[in-house]
Amino acid sequence: DNNGKGTMFSPTDMFAASLASCMMTIMAISAQAHGFSIDGMYIETEKIMAANPRRVGELKLDIYLPKKDYTEREMRFIETSVKTCPVANSIHPDIVKTITYHLPE
Repeated sequence: DNNGKGTMFSPTDMFAASLASCMMTIMAISAQAHGFSIDGMYIETEKIMAANPRRVGELKLDIYLPKKDYTEREMRFIETSVKTCPVANSIHPDIVKTITYHLPE
């Protein structure tokens, strides 16, 4: 961003990473509280910039879960956790959050 060389994280990169970190933390707390594990889960983020004014327009989050046999109840806890993380709730509603869940084959 802003004419950088791409060798360091930009503030908007850190913004996207902050959202992913918050989501992972809240998901892990919820999973532990409800007796299951998401150890090995990770999130890949992509930010898409908008213009006029220059800002983050969209955050794409690909959530990779470590197993494929979660119960419906466990998936509800995971999805609710993602929606209730404090960073997600602090983001302006004009910023699109596209969340995709990936389960192993």
